[in-house]
Amino acid sequence: MLSSYTSRHLARNIADSLERSPEAPAVLGDHPLTNRQLDLLSRACVAALRENGVGPGDIVALDSALDSRFLAALVAVVRSGAAYVGLDFADGAHAATVAGVVRPPAWVTHPGRPVPAGAAAVLLDDAVDPAGRARAGDPAADATVPSDAFQAVFTSGSLGARKAVLTTYQGVTNRVRWFLDTYSPRPGSVVAVHKDVSLVGSPIEMLTGLLAGAPLLFIDKHTVLDPEAFWSVMSEYRVTHLFGSPPVLQLLLDGAAEPDAATTLEVVTSSAQSLSTSLAGRWTKKLPGTRLLNMYGLSEAASNVTCFDVTEAATAQDDGSVPVGRPIPGCDVRVLGADGQPVPDGATGEVHVGGVCLARGYLDRPEETEDRFVSGPDGVRLFRTGDVGRWSEHGLEILGRTDTQIKIRGFKVLPEEVEAVLAGLPGVRLAAVAPVGDPLDAQDIVALVEGTGPLDVDALARLSSPRLPAHARPGRIVQVPAIPLTVSGKPDRARLAQLLDTDRPTAAQAAHGLSATEELVRSVWLRILDKDTADRTDDFFQTLGGHSLKATNAIAVLRRETGVKVPLRLIFDHPVLADFAAALDAFTAAREAGVRA
Repeated sequence: MLSSYTSRHLARNIADSLERSPEAPAVLGDHPLTNRQLDLLSRACVAALRENGVGPGDIVALDSALDSRFLAALVAVVRSGAAYVGLDFADGAHAATVAGVVRPPAWVTHPGRPVPAGAAAVLLDDAVDPAGRARAGDPAADATVPSDAFQAVFTSGSLGARKAVLTTYQGVTNRVRWFLDTYSPRPGSVVAVHKDVSLVGSPIEMLTGLLAGAPLLFIDKHTVLDPEAFWSVMSEYRVTHLFGSPPVLQLLLDGAAEPDAATTLEVVTSSAQSLSTSLAGRWTKKLPGTRLLNMYGLSEAASNVTCFDVTEAATAQDDGSVPVGRPIPGCDVRVLGADGQPVPDGATGEVHVGGVCLARGYLDRPEETEDRFVSGPDGVRLFRTGDVGRWSEHGLEILGRTDTQIKIRGFKVLPEEVEAVLAGLPGVRLAAVAPVGDPLDAQDIVALVEGTGPLDVDALARLSSPRLPAHARPGRIVQVPAIPLTVSGKPDRARLAQLLDTDRPTAAQAAHGLSATEELVRSVWLRILDKDTADRTDDFFQTLGGHSLKATNAIAVLRRETGVKVPLRLIFDHPVLADFAAALDAFTAAREAGVRA
């Protein structure tokens, strides 16, 4: 039954699912909705969108603050035949970027939320009266064609993310249909929804549950960052399907010494970053009843295009990355050489993706679209991913990049763009940035700057911060006498890493003179951040390259090893190792004093 739906009939299939069991829950949690309530709310939103002239070809802005009602807004967009872009309306800079690039005819949000000046606001709370009766609004039936735009996803371009990829109805529908055909939620299933609404994977979570008749549980980012709370809410609502990533899997494993053997999780996916064999092995060992899928995808192909079932193969001997597997139906994945021809199995080449999953291209950027969306040797339209890969017995393996693009916590960053911002600051002659760790799975970047004289690196950080999104801001800026260059005058990235380590102490030097608590904290930080050395003056975020998920992991491990419920805020209030250790000692002493009292 589920495999019969197509992108042309997505609105009708959603309606069928809602009408099949009108009083069944569509959304669980603090803001629950039944299928009937979801249907009424989305119809009301359709009516409001029509009043603003929204139809096929338009891109509607949806506010992340809608929480569970985001689903109603998404359904309304589908019923209108339009596309959408998800974002936090309170982020004024990004909202202005969206307004300039996408030009939404309507902004759907709650009363009191900011919208750009002159924008048409659709207030979802006003769409239903206290009795639950929606304003009149029969949804348009199947207003789309398969190639119509479905979502605008801002990607690449580190500086403000100004490039919008337009995914299609057929691409998104193909991805959801494959999952439902292969790993479909069953009666009693619950699908967790936690991805940022701006991401290409966000509608996958929602449509998977909606079309399967499985209720959704919206989990906010604060809960996701607290592993105990994350496990608790999934246990309370008996979540069966979770679309995750390596950091999320790591967080969940570190957040529970012994994950509940009776966990209801049945299928967990991992994507966006490289999944190590060690992490996959830990997951399958601690949660053997959960099927773990490693997936590869990109915004230009409506999310995932390959899948590898880790459950049977997570016992790999090396400490490398898990393969990303074989193409899913509707996706054409090829590894091509410099001559544009397929390379033999085991040989490396650039990964190209084709099929119904492909996006329309980049909004209002015809030259960039033409450059990346090309014709294959047989005339088939393909997207050049820039990823280097090879075919093995387990499927596709991703080995690196053909260009300098790196990934920071799953976000694409072009070093040249960050370097241009830094080089434009007062006193900076030249700048170069390098990833901390694996370029395809880095946690932070470090900047080297060459100045016309002595530089205030703290001032450079303050000046560059407003010009860069959070994931592209260097965690550390280091002035060097000269940046190594290639013969062509570009930064020699192979030699940058050597410069980054010249001012770091050895492991023995860093460990000398530490207190017992400092040594414990240091060992946990090194383990979580995959570092060889750290001293008592190092900052978890600024010098060691940590971020909020890694901080949560560190606190979870400390809670387990000390038996003390260390508050997460402690590492944000005291990010320097020595200061954090002192705060931990003070917190533990106060707690013990309170217990004795």
